[in-house]
Amino acid sequence: MEEVTCPHLICCSKLIGSSISLFREHDRQSMKPAFDLWSHDDVALNSEAILGRLREGTMPCDGAWPDEQVALFQGWVEGGTPA
Repeated sequence: MEEVTCPHLICCSKLIGSSISLFREHDRQSMKPAFDLWSHDDVALNSEAILGRLREGTMPCDGAWPDEQVALFQGWVEGGTPA
C-alpha cells in the first residue's frame, strides 16, 4: 500500500513517531459522502466501524490492508485515538 503524507492526515504519530497517513487521497474521496478520512474527529468518531471494515478486508475498496497496517490502526484506536 502506498504511503502518503499530507497536511490533513490521520496518522499514528504518537504510536510510531512519524507522519505517515494511513489513508490515501483515493480512500478519502471514496468515503467522503460518509465522513472525511483526513479529519481526525471524523475518523475518531467512526474508528470502531472503520476498524471492523479493515479487519474484514472490505476497506479500502481496492484491497485489504496488510495485517501490520490494520494492527497499527487498531493500536491507535485502543490508545484513545490521539491527535
